[in-house]
Amino acid sequence: MIVVFNFMNKEILEKIKKIAKNQNISLSSDDINKTLDELGLDSLSTMGIIVSIEKEYDVRIPDEILGNIKTLNQLVDTFDKLLKSKKNK
Repeated sequence: MIVVFNFMNKEILEKIKKIAKNQNISLSSDDINKTLDELGLDSLSTMGIIVSIEKEYDVRIPDEILGNIKTLNQLVDTFDKLLKSKKNK
């Protein structure tokens, strides 16, 4: 699967990588299709990243979507969609 990044996707991914690095987890763009578990992100680490990004962009991932996020790509894409939706309001 080929993943195409727009500017916002890249920005979100960079922020996620920075937050993960602060948790001693190294992520790269090559990891985009790996599951969060494969990346060493347990539920607590994942929620820490999500909450940090939510605060950064003043958005919130709805609970019904949150449980369906399994890969780094899905996480980036979810934030991208939320930000696009926020812009259009």
